[in-house]
Amino acid sequence: MLGYLKTFSSGHIAMIVLSIVYGYLFIKLEDTYDKKYAPYNRALFIIILIATKAIRYYFDVQLGVFRLIKLLSFHICSISTVLIIISMIRDKYPRTISSFLIVLGFPAALSVVLTTKFELRPPIILRSNLFILYHALILVGIIYVVRKTQLILHIKDYLNVIASLIVIIIISAILNLTFDLNYLYIIEPPKGTILETIHNAVNSHFLYLIIFLILALTIMSIQFLLCKYILLAIHNHGDKKEINA
Repeated sequence: MLGYLKTFSSGHIAMIVLSIVYGYLFIKLEDTYDKKYAPYNRALFIIILIATKAIRYYFDVQLGVFRLIKLLSFHICSISTVLIIISMIRDKYPRTISSFLIVLGFPAALSVVLTTKFELRPPIILRSNLFILYHALILVGIIYVVRKTQLILHIKDYLNVIASLIVIIIISAILNLTFDLNYLYIIEPPKGTILETIHNAVNSHFLYLIIFLILALTIMSIQFLLCKYILLAIHNHGDKKEINA
């Protein structure tokens, strides 16, 4: 069925609610049942996460817009997916991965979940729904990994994330120029978004990149500060509960 998936339409909201319900059950099962079942719980999550992306690629093939190089995606959400899957398979959650996910991966995925216009190309309702569901599941995965790490953010973590972002930008730029891609939207902004509005307003690709980078660093900084104090508050609350127990 062809048609546009509008922001906060019934389909959009349904995918958000579905991911919240499944995310709650996924984490609740981890906390409630015997630990021997935890690997199966994580395996099911990984299968669902991969399936939502694989089915979208199937639609891309049918639409004639799929390219094999897309499997080597350097978009932040794709990198986050790989890090989540690796962490869950190994059942190890290093703070370098957790800090990257919460400071950079979380706002990137959340921005996609709350703005569907990335996906209007060409508009197929099921594909668009899966697009939202996939990114919402990334948010669930990030919350899971951060909980497992019992992360408390420090300025060193923030600097490590910035260093990682610089490396990703460099690699993305090389891949973009080599294979005519648009990773991280360096070449052109996504259609119908605030980035396209900025690009058209400044009428300069160089200024667009500068503003894009400043915007990204600002969002990362806000996310870092918010999560630093939220995670610290959660940690302190947990310590108080243990003392009172």
